[in-house]
Amino acid sequence: GQLESDQLNTWLTDATCAPHGGESVEQICQRVAEWMKTLESQPGHVVAITHPFVIRAAMWHVMQFPVSMFYRIDVEPLSATELRFNNVWRLRLETHA
Repeated sequence: GQLESDQLNTWLTDATCAPHGGESVEQICQRVAEWMKTLESQPGHVVAITHPFVIRAAMWHVMQFPVSMFYRIDVEPLSATELRFNNVWRLRLETHA
């Protein structure tokens, strides 16, 4: 109903909102940032197959955006996002002709 629609809209626009005891955008961004920090001292590559929200949180962390920018990152289903760490995190974009 309307209440559920309002709650969804709030969750999609308010980074601190965590309806139904779930995780807020701020919380997922913090959790992903903490995980990525643990990767900084580990050699090799890590492949993560995950939800677009986790990819958005990782990109938010790498780019050091304000949390409001989380909502402006669009991750296509079945897409690949490459993040590299060499003293700093970088987002690597590839173009295909």
